[in-house]
Amino acid sequence: MNTLKEYIEFYDNVYIPLYDDGLKPFGVKKLSRPTEDRISQATFGLLYVLKRIGQIVTKEEITKEYVKLTGNHTNDFQSLRHLGTQHGYDIVNNRGGIDGYRLNSMNVKPGYITNRRAIQFDDTEWQSIKNEYDNRCATCGDTDGELTRYDKTKICRLQIGHMNPTKPLTLDNVIPQCEECNTQYTDKFIFNKYGRVVGINK
Repeated sequence: MNTLKEYIEFYDNVYIPLYDDGLKPFGVKKLSRPTEDRISQATFGLLYVLKRIGQIVTKEEITKEYVKLTGNHTNDFQSLRHLGTQHGYDIVNNRGGIDGYRLNSMNVKPGYITNRRAIQFDDTEWQSIKNEYDNRCATCGDTDGELTRYDKTKICRLQIGHMNPTKPLTLDNVIPQCEECNTQYTDKFIFNKYGRVVGINK
């Protein structure tokens, strides 16, 4: 797949049927559909390894292909790690003893705890949290809807950041984070309300 159109077709014709059959019943997050001008890092990563299911894909390879397709530069492609450790996708990474990523199947990952990632508040409450932070990323300070400081080709989009990934997504366990910050940190890190790392999960 070399174009966004091809990724859209693969998403609709391959990913969605497999997701509906093996992942949706377990509450696993459905990834956003690509558009003709945008694809999220998580969606790109999953579709890339799904095309090569059962094979090891190095981080260098997938980062290079992501940049080639989107023009968005990243120093550390972490989305697949999050999908495997936090969202229930059956992905193995270097913690599983391999050099890169491997999608084993499109079934839920063994041991996945569904309610840990279930959002336990509504959109109004989430907006209230963002307002508390002046609609800025708690970690880097970029403003929602404005150009990011370090890459003037990107616009900041605030996401729900997990303060402690081992606990449910409740109002007292989330902070607003831009997409870049939310994907750079692994599930091993614990944040405080100020967006600073205060611990590591072992």
